[in-house]
Amino acid sequence: MKVIITSHNLKATEAIEAHVKKQLGKLDRLIPNILSARVNLENDTSKMHVPCKCLVRLEIPGNDLIAEDWQTDMYTAIDNVAKKLAQQARKKHSKLKTVVKRSSNTSEVEQMLKGSEEAVSE
Repeated sequence: MKVIITSHNLKATEAIEAHVKKQLGKLDRLIPNILSARVNLENDTSKMHVPCKCLVRLEIPGNDLIAEDWQTDMYTAIDNVAKKLAQQARKKHSKLKTVVKRSSNTSEVEQMLKGSEEAVSE
């Protein structure tokens, strides 16, 4: 996975970059086909209580996954964004499984209905 980190009003140190890559690396197990991750780190000095913002956009086939979080600590914001993305990935995966189950059940029901219609017509 290609990770692109940009920062505004903040120097992205090696420790922050390593933390981002570690947290996003955990998502590889949930989403194996991540093309790239765009990470925007921002420190807004006008906001005193929650100055650190982390926004991550995971580019995957289909719709991209996007998460954002504001915290007083950049590391906490990165952790929260990773949790949000993991939750989105689980939700997307469960929706796909539901659609597959529904489509397979409807085909079985249709076959049963065809069989009962043939029995009635005979």
